Amino acid sequence: MGAFLTGVLPCLPGFLHASLPRTFPHPGAVFTRLYRYAWFVALGLSAAAYAAGMRLAARRAQVPAAEYLRQPRRARCG
Repeated sequence: MGAFLTGVLPCLPGFLHASLPRTFPHPGAVFTRLYRYAWFVALGLSAAAYAAGMRLAARRAQVPAAEYLRQPRRARCG
C-alpha cells in the first residue's frame, strides 16, 4: 500500500487539475508536468518504494531468501 501511495500521490494534483479545472485551477507547473508523465513517474516511484521496503523487510527477517522459499507456505504466512 505504501508503494502504491508513493507512486500515486505526486501525480494527484495534476490529475485533479485535468479532471476538475475550475475546482483546482493552479496546481503548479511541476505537478502539471508530472501528470503528463504519470505512468512513468508512478511506476518508477512505486518500484523504488517497493524495492526499498522489501530490502528493509529482508534485513529485519535476516533469513536468506533461498531458505525462506524452502519453507512451507503455511510457515511463511504465520
